[in-house]
Amino acid sequence: MLSPPPRRPKPLKPRRTCKFAMKSATLRSALASCAAMLERSAVDSPRLCAELLLAKALDSERNQLLKTLILQPETPLPEAVLQRFSVLSARRASGEPAAYILGCKEFYGRSFAVSPDVLIPRPETELLIDLALTHMRENAGEAHSRDSISQTPWQGAWPPAPAISEKRQGRFSTMGGTGPQAPCGVWGGAPKYFTAAGQKKPSFADFGTGSGCIAVTLSLELPGWSGIALDNSRAALAIAAANASRLGASHLALLLADFKTPPLLPASLDLLVSNPPYVSEAEYQGLSPEVRDFEPKCALTPCGGPGKAQGASGLEDAEALISLAANLLKPGGLLLMEIGCTQAPALIQGLRGPAWTGARVHKDLAGLDRVLSARRSAA
Repeated sequence: MLSPPPRRPKPLKPRRTCKFAMKSATLRSALASCAAMLERSAVDSPRLCAELLLAKALDSERNQLLKTLILQPETPLPEAVLQRFSVLSARRASGEPAAYILGCKEFYGRSFAVSPDVLIPRPETELLIDLALTHMRENAGEAHSRDSISQTPWQGAWPPAPAISEKRQGRFSTMGGTGPQAPCGVWGGAPKYFTAAGQKKPSFADFGTGSGCIAVTLSLELPGWSGIALDNSRAALAIAAANASRLGASHLALLLADFKTPPLLPASLDLLVSNPPYVSEAEYQGLSPEVRDFEPKCALTPCGGPGKAQGASGLEDAEALISLAANLLKPGGLLLMEIGCTQAPALIQGLRGPAWTGARVHKDLAGLDRVLSARRSAA
């Protein structure tokens, strides 16, 4: 889902508060006390949360913590560690998601940095990766045989320095500096993989990249591909850039742009993938406080334009993406989009026209409609 654009600070919503402090404790007693407190606070998986939080307080890994717990369960904890553990535990008991407290979340077997500027990756979103990999590997020969593959999806010249780019008046300017210490998480050299004349690499774009979990994963799983990750939030792109750099996704470009008006050429993509905001305003009000009070709203509900209610139906961004994909995908290119579990009947109607073929709805492990796919019809 898209991360929110820069916005004015708003008053914090009232949240549960919880006090938790220990003056002295051993490894075993500290874990037991924390797990019991989290259970009273109705936190999911309280024991697991306690272990993860104590590992963070110790600046260690959970596996090492569990090993010490088996061999030396009565190890006394230093006062400084207990203080950090108390603060972390109280935050979790108050409803703050564990991923934000820990600063990371696993996705497709890799650890991704997260912050309140981005949506926390969900396991069901991994279905997008599975479907993309299955389709692209089955059609690798077909993709490489298309003459249009050599066309760069980027409209205009690349920035002269390896930085996150921003569309301005039809051109591009670098932002965030030009070195690895730049605020927006710049890494590596200039992106050569789109511009080389005659270079026949298939390409994908992730619209609303957020933490970059989808784009980075695809880039690593499909090393012969070029990728673009778009978002309208500088803060989100900073997180995505850091994840791309740390995990080694060197064939991925990050672009600050509104996904409804991307600076990409028509018929330039082999794959367009997105987890757009799809929660309606009514559904948003019924979300759990852990989601509603902490995760960015514009990553969950479509942000309305001038004169439009925000996220009125939840379908706004998904419908825009279907129209956009018809223009950006090459003949035979694939659209993969995560959707709400009740939205398939409404959205699949937009894929019934001559521009599309093979429209399908894919269910997640819970048996709920989760991903919409379709191929661009041959020209």
